[in-house]
Amino acid sequence: MIKFWIVTIGIFIIITYLMHKAVKKYAKDNKLNKKSFWSIYHWEIMVALSSGLTYLFLLILKSANLFPF
Repeated sequence: MIKFWIVTIGIFIIITYLMHKAVKKYAKDNKLNKKSFWSIYHWEIMVALSSGLTYLFLLILKSANLFPF
């Protein structure tokens, strides 16, 4: 069970980092103000999307029997 949580947290952090990097590049290109970029809503959406993508990724791993848990 420990291995499951370590993998899940790792996947979550990687997905969140990649999404934040993509949004940051988009914000730089569109010259959004920094205050709205760092608002709490940005992080709420980022965590919600990362959680959903992590769940989907773990579901795919489980259905392919690559990560038995």
